[in-house]
Amino acid sequence: MPVGAQAICWNTRYFLVIENGQFQEIGSHEELLAKGGRYAELFHLQAAGYR
Repeated sequence: MPVGAQAICWNTRYFLVIENGQFQEIGSHEELLAKGGRYAELFHLQAAGYR
């Protein structure tokens, strides 16, 4: 799991997921959530903290 991962974005259309120096995923928020990959995993982990 990445340590110190941070994203700052406004009006962003596409996100790049980089892990271990390699591009892993690219897409919109909705596309990346639908893929169920690393982006979705981290998004849901973070969202759980707001419940």
